[in-house]
Amino acid sequence: MKRLLLFVLLGCLFLAPALADRPVDKTVAADPDGEVSVELIAGTVHVIGWDRSEVQVTGVVGDDVEEVEVVSRGGDVSIEVKLPDHDDDSSDSRSFNDADADLEIHVPADCLVEVEGISADITVEGVRGAVDLESISGEIEVDGAMQEAEVATVSGDIVLSSAEALREGEFESVSGNITVRAALVDGDFSFETVSGNVELHLPGNTSASFDIETFSGRIENEFGPEAERTSEYAPGKELEFTTGGGDAQVEIESFSGRIELRVD
Repeated sequence: MKRLLLFVLLGCLFLAPALADRPVDKTVAADPDGEVSVELIAGTVHVIGWDRSEVQVTGVVGDDVEEVEVVSRGGDVSIEVKLPDHDDDSSDSRSFNDADADLEIHVPADCLVEVEGISADITVEGVRGAVDLESISGEIEVDGAMQEAEVATVSGDIVLSSAEALREGEFESVSGNITVRAALVDGDFSFETVSGNVELHLPGNTSASFDIETFSGRIENEFGPEAERTSEYAPGKELEFTTGGGDAQVEIESFSGRIELRVD
């Protein structure tokens, strides 16, 4: 989350990318329980979990991409889409018009996956380890069996489904919607948007304490209690309630978006 502002500033330096057209195909050894990190400016990243102790990177990149650097150190793997350095005082100084990277990355299913992008769509599937995903103007979609998730966008939607119960989660979007389908147990969870909607699909036996607030959006709760106005002079609403033993701590905030709690 902490690098989102930096990415916004960096994104202003680049024009819209053109079609990527150079192939990439690299494979390196990896620790099955290690970390795989990905950094890029624009394009798409599709991460797929598999039961191999290696990381495979395939895809295509634009003409302005210098290289896709894939490095394995101590079992952790870093993948960086590198662009040439241009001195502002040189005649070669210019904006990058073809900096796209469209990558498919196979990773050990139990590893920690970190992806950072500016204008990049991110898809993750089949991963059982934790995910830490950031994009400025991209969609993020996750379908796996992870127990920890940290996901942030500015203008893109977030959709996450986990076959395993989440034990910790942080979700943030400015103008995009957040949709999560998973059980929430034990840990702390936060969901925050400005103009986007938050939609949680949870099991009926969820044990959690909920603290929900919106300034101008509405709150719909299939677990029972109804939201109350925060003031007779303002449109804000809030809702605090507990289900079961209140094991998970859930905070949800939206300025103008709708908040929905659905029983799956």
